[in-house]
Amino acid sequence: MKRFKVVLSCLALMAMSCVNAMAGTWLANNRIGSVSGSFDTLVPSAGDLTVPLSVTNFHYNSAPSSRLGAFAGIMEAGELVWAITENFDALGSTVGDAYTFTSPTFGVFSGVVSAESSFNAAASTGTGNRTLEFTGSFTPGSNTHYEGDTLTLAGTSLQIAFSRNAGGSVNASWSFDTSGSKPVPEPTSMAIFGLGAVGIAVRRFRRK
Repeated sequence: MKRFKVVLSCLALMAMSCVNAMAGTWLANNRIGSVSGSFDTLVPSAGDLTVPLSVTNFHYNSAPSSRLGAFAGIMEAGELVWAITENFDALGSTVGDAYTFTSPTFGVFSGVVSAESSFNAAASTGTGNRTLEFTGSFTPGSNTHYEGDTLTLAGTSLQIAFSRNAGGSVNASWSFDTSGSKPVPEPTSMAIFGLGAVGIAVRRFRRK
């Protein structure tokens, strides 16, 4: 039994060493980072922010500073992240709504609107802001930047912020952050853990 334990320990150390040795930018940053950008179109593009809103196509900002941590250096054709159109309910009725943003290359974010805030959004004139905060999970896509990693990250966040200037025109931006995320165990990892637990249970039973 002691020899068995030693062998298992050695194998575990070897596996960890291999992972660390092969880890590139994405894994070396522990998958933690952020990226932000803008949209192609906003509906409405002016006026009241309390009404239903719509955004089309999530793009990266051109500035490298908008890609931090594990996302530093990531690029896609045309800097397009999610080529989708999403509609959001009127102010005050979005919390709890579920959304899924999908891209074969960038990845899939599935989340729920966890909070919504506004400032002077109901006024017909003047400045106003409206922010939607999503909490969910992210699974990397086929972009080579991810180094083949397909491990789902739970606790990721997405924020979409709308702002209206004094003239009534509306602008919007988005930011995606994995700093609060944790990897979801893969089925194989869970299976290995289960076998280990069974082994411990068998050993205790034999002792009794």
